[in-house]
Amino acid sequence: MSALDIAVIASLGSEAICRVAFELMSVGVPLISTGVGSLKEIVPEENLIPPGDAAAMAQAVEKSPVP
Repeated sequence: MSALDIAVIASLGSEAICRVAFELMSVGVPLISTGVGSLKEIVPEENLIPPGDAAAMAQAVEKSPVP
């Protein structure tokens, strides 16, 4: 995971507890995610996109700073 430049969680349905989001954030990987389930509570608002919105996902990835 620490070799990633950016991560995307593109869930369309429920995410009760998305463990991979915590793991990615713990190693400092920038995370773009849909605002589904618990993800909207742990991912910064500026990194959340609506579920199923591919254009918003692409824009968020383009804007995300890559270390």
